[in-house]
Amino acid sequence: MKLKKSLILVGTPLIIFVLILVCFQLQSKSTTLNDINKNLDVGEIKLGMPEGAVTQYWGQGEIINGFGGHRREYIDKKIKVEFSDDRDNDLYQKVGSLEFTNTNYSIFLIKVGDEKNIAMKKILSNGFKPMDNAQDRFVKGEFYITFTFTDQRIIESIQIAFADKDLRSRSY
Repeated sequence: MKLKKSLILVGTPLIIFVLILVCFQLQSKSTTLNDINKNLDVGEIKLGMPEGAVTQYWGQGEIINGFGGHRREYIDKKIKVEFSDDRDNDLYQKVGSLEFTNTNYSIFLIKVGDEKNIAMKKILSNGFKPMDNAQDRFVKGEFYITFTFTDQRIIESIQIAFADKDLRSRSY
């Protein structure tokens, strides 16, 4: 009887702690996705959107198959939309990456054509950190933003991507 009571006394707080930890992890992931989408302006498309919704808005685009996923390229909109085909990915068959050269689109009010120093201030002020001392790739949680620059001064393209932490070691 004493053993059962001890297990309950020790096990209950442990279970509560694990549940709180799981809830915190889920909340921080969705908060980041919501934060990205709230600050993303690429027409109707958002990260985490099902592929069917993308094709409903923009049509089929040009499909390009890859390893672990595929993308739809919308040449007239100057954007590539990528989808994971890995069932273990949290964004399976949903928008997991966007890459654009369209000057009308933005992330955190950063657009193609902006100067590097202005973009760096904006991205850092939104909680992103440089990845591996790179001056073109930034990370926050499971999200990356990568800039391509012309002459290291002006943004030529922007990529926003989700990298599921549980799949980072997976090779396709």
